[in-house]
Amino acid sequence: MKRTLKTIVAVVVMGTLCSATLSAKVSQNDLKYVPQLKAAPAAEMPVAAAKLVKAAPVAQREAVTESVISSAFKVRPASLPLVVGAIAKMEPDMAPVAAAAAATLQPKNIAAITKAAAAAAPAQAGKIVEAVCREMPTQFNVVARAAGEACPSATREIISGVSAAIPSLASSLNTALRASPNASVASILNQVSPSSPTVAAVSSVQPPTIRPPYFPLTGTPTNVNMGSSTTVPPGGRDYAQP
Repeated sequence: MKRTLKTIVAVVVMGTLCSATLSAKVSQNDLKYVPQLKAAPAAEMPVAAAKLVKAAPVAQREAVTESVISSAFKVRPASLPLVVGAIAKMEPDMAPVAAAAAATLQPKNIAAITKAAAAAAPAQAGKIVEAVCREMPTQFNVVARAAGEACPSATREIISGVSAAIPSLASSLNTALRASPNASVASILNQVSPSSPTVAAVSSVQPPTIRPPYFPLTGTPTNVNMGSSTTVPPGGRDYAQP
């Protein structure tokens, strides 16, 4: 268990370093689909976004998917999970790309994004988890659980996705999976890690220590001889008044 906690703490540190390189800033080239998405009614924007991806040449489809996600985020951020789901349903191979791109732009909505992608493209559940975890490794617990809820029959693929994205967890995850081959994703994760990776980070906090500045003790500490003490008179001692 101590080894597992150390591994998860390492993941938290790795994720912190990765998050420093991530940015929600989007270039103008990434926003080239904003006009088309703005022109679509709000209810139809997710399908309009998916059609843009489908119409792209195969060689450019990944880049177009990322650009469409950025444009959709600019137009209607709240619709991002729906856009990811629509793209995943129309072009399942682009589900991991769409989910990972959306997660970096809207990390607080990572569970809904992952669930939307996995539900629309269940055959891609493992790849979706791997892609999102590579971008947001500290959120592997949230990502895997969300995918497991959307695709309860894809436990092995989802766990494999986490292992591929975060090799340091592979041994513990595979051991838990072999011990409980029919368990849910949540059950497997519970055997390996706390419910949230941030909890593990607390275990790395060191106990308080005495450090300068401080006043060292003078002389040798001794026990007080109760026989040499005196009774304090009523009203206290006759100290000078302030």
